[in-house]
Amino acid sequence: MFHIHLGYKTNVEDIMLKFDVVRAMDLFLTVPSMVIDPDTERRKLYGKAGEMRMTNYGFEFRCLSSYFNSSSELRKWCFNQTMLAIDYVNSNPSIESNSELGQKIQNAINNNDTNLVYELIDEFKITLPNTQKEYVGIS
Repeated sequence: MFHIHLGYKTNVEDIMLKFDVVRAMDLFLTVPSMVIDPDTERRKLYGKAGEMRMTNYGFEFRCLSSYFNSSSELRKWCFNQTMLAIDYVNSNPSIESNSELGQKIQNAINNNDTNLVYELIDEFKITLPNTQKEYVGIS
């Protein structure tokens, strides 16, 4: 497993903020992971949309496999995508307020719908790791 721990300082424990960031991380990390990570068996049991564990400092995002710890490029990609998710939350309406987008993300992940995955990657211009471009057929 490859869990990402996010912490932040706030005067008020804002549970909706945690959920907003997790939804954005699903978009920028879990969705593209569907075409990056070659292990499709794991997804039958783990890595569903929104998998996280609340902590007293923030949360633990639990959707990615240990595959993302297999190279420094993949770890760097995860860090960059996490920062994009945070930027997205800071500058866009909540994904929850856009039920169509939220449903697309959830369906892409939970139903392993690669058509939706590629649609979301294209719509949000999600960058894939350089080492993965051949694997997913991107030139």
